[in-house]
Amino acid sequence: MDSGVAPTPDILMLGVASVVTMNEDLNWMQSFRSTPARKGEVDYNDIGGLNIEGNIENSSTGFGKLYDTKSKAFSLVEMNTLVQTLVRPNMMVSIDVPKAGPDTWFTSVFKYIRFDGVKEAYERVNSSLSYLTNGAYQSNNIPMFTDVTNKVHGGFYRTKDGFEDLRHLSSYLSVANYVASTNQAPAIISQYTNTLYNAAIPTELRAAERKKMLDEMSGGTAVYKQNYDRLTFTGMFLSNLVTSLRAVNFAPLPSNMGVVNDMFVRRSTADFGGALIGSDLRLMGQNNIYGGFQGMGMYNRTFG
Repeated sequence: MDSGVAPTPDILMLGVASVVTMNEDLNWMQSFRSTPARKGEVDYNDIGGLNIEGNIENSSTGFGKLYDTKSKAFSLVEMNTLVQTLVRPNMMVSIDVPKAGPDTWFTSVFKYIRFDGVKEAYERVNSSLSYLTNGAYQSNNIPMFTDVTNKVHGGFYRTKDGFEDLRHLSSYLSVANYVASTNQAPAIISQYTNTLYNAAIPTELRAAERKKMLDEMSGGTAVYKQNYDRLTFTGMFLSNLVTSLRAVNFAPLPSNMGVVNDMFVRRSTADFGGALIGSDLRLMGQNNIYGGFQGMGMYNRTFG
């Protein structure tokens, strides 16, 4: 390690690898367990919002309804079925690199790799990972990041419970739930998706369109403090990373506070064996092919 008190590439990448443990046995699903409805508020984390474009009821309109996850009859089994129907199992991992802030000095190395192709930056990260894994990690010239990047707005917005990170509003799921709860045209969700993945549209224009939606969703309370570059790691890079960590018996202990008193219970170690990692994450229809959804960077929906 370069320092015992400051973040270094090896420590940072160890954190990135630990994120992958959330996909072991689909542990990430626990964060979407149903919560009681609050009158007059939009539940931006309601996984039922996936069904608007997922349309598992095969509505002739091409869009489904907000899946009722608030019902007392909605069980974990039904939730699992919903997720298995609408979400591919492969995980994507992204990192938000602040353009200016207290974390920029140690995260900017990724920006130099992705945007500038700085050889020294790439070598610094790779050498750190090799040191971390006692030589087990070898870069093999595998690309670290995917081609699609996004400018993400940073800041906060006001809620009844206080202030929240503005990025909570900018996810696909948040927008889908907002559109459903305010009875707006479902096509807005597609347009918003374009601002994330249609690389043919300039980054600044896509960010400007997202800001309009954030202003509306926050009720005009959004305060913008900075911008982030959202970079997405390639599946091959993550697979290579976790394979090298497994080689040195790295076994984190994931804890799931969503199940009874699980936060006090020691869980079995994660060995990444059940963590599926892929280059993409997409909604899926019942036939495993969702019309209109294509690979990242190839969206062709109408942009408005």
